[in-house]
Amino acid sequence: MQIAEASFWPSDVRHERAAPGQGVSPAVTKTFTRTEARAATGVVFPEFLRPHEAATVLRLSVRTLGDYRTKGGGPAYFVIGKHVAYARTDLAKWAAARRCWNTAHADAVLSGPKP
Repeated sequence: MQIAEASFWPSDVRHERAAPGQGVSPAVTKTFTRTEARAATGVVFPEFLRPHEAATVLRLSVRTLGDYRTKGGGPAYFVIGKHVAYARTDLAKWAAARRCWNTAHADAVLSGPKP
């Protein structure tokens, strides 16, 4: 069973799958839900967010998030076709790694590990 097409936006919950034994021809695809996809393929589809949605979750500007993509230091992201997407779990891990208890600790976290 192969996935012919899968939309990665959280609002789209239908994915395309070729009918059994038919390959990946668009003429024989049928739609199925995220739960059915997980059961059929064993693949867990993470919840993806667009850059503006990720920026809202992190309370950053979209431009700051874009700067992180360009310069490094930001959360992990995916490039799917020409679209950028962030997994919600990656945003939580990135934010948790920046948790600080005082300003000295914040300086150490922001400067990164010393060689």
